[in-house]
Amino acid sequence: MTDFVYRTCGMVLSSALALPEFEPAEGLPDVVLTWGTVARSPETPRARGVFHGARPGQFLFEVAGVARYLVEGGTRVTIDPSPGTSEATVRLFLLNTVLVVLLHQRGDLLPLHASAVDVGGGAVLLTGSSGAGKSTLERRPV
Repeated sequence: MTDFVYRTCGMVLSSALALPEFEPAEGLPDVVLTWGTVARSPETPRARGVFHGARPGQFLFEVAGVARYLVEGGTRVTIDPSPGTSEATVRLFLLNTVLVVLLHQRGDLLPLHASAVDVGGGAVLLTGSSGAGKSTLERRPV
């Protein structure tokens, strides 16, 4: 299994999964992404959908039919893909929810789900739930 090394969000990442979205790098990794078995939590519902489970230093994220991801201590992510899942689909959830949790555990950044508006060389961030209308606001004359 080939490991890839990338730089992103101020950290060096060693990954068993190719992540072409990130810049190739060298050096000792701050974070290691591996393929492995992620135990199903006893609280995991049997229904299809998304499941989150957390305790200090650990976050379990499961997308039924895609993969289980275990984020530990801001330094390790174990990915347990479902049979037949493409690497592109595994990456989709890795580069969104899993990366946000990893950065939060590391204390490096505060990722926000927001839209930004350029205001005279500065920015205003509009936060809100998915579907709240952040991206579809209209500019109207005053």
